[in-house]
Amino acid sequence: MKKELQAKEEEMNKKINDAIIKERKNLIARQKMDIENLRKQQQKEIDVIHQFIQKLSNLFFILRQFIKLLLIQLLIDHVLNH
Repeated sequence: MKKELQAKEEEMNKKINDAIIKERKNLIARQKMDIENLRKQQQKEIDVIHQFIQKLSNLFFILRQFIKLLLIQLLIDHVLNH
């Protein structure tokens, strides 16, 4: 009788431990998925920032070219008017 109770108790403990292990594995898997999703989101944000910087750089290049043309035009006007 005592051995039967002990066997039942061991069986219940094993089931409880198995359930705990399974839940921990599920939790770890969810955490890994959350981390991966955060990493992907962060990479998307970094990509957007890089695109913005590239567009801003292009805009400054165009602006510099425009200013050079304006200065050349002013110089030409100045030479022709004097």
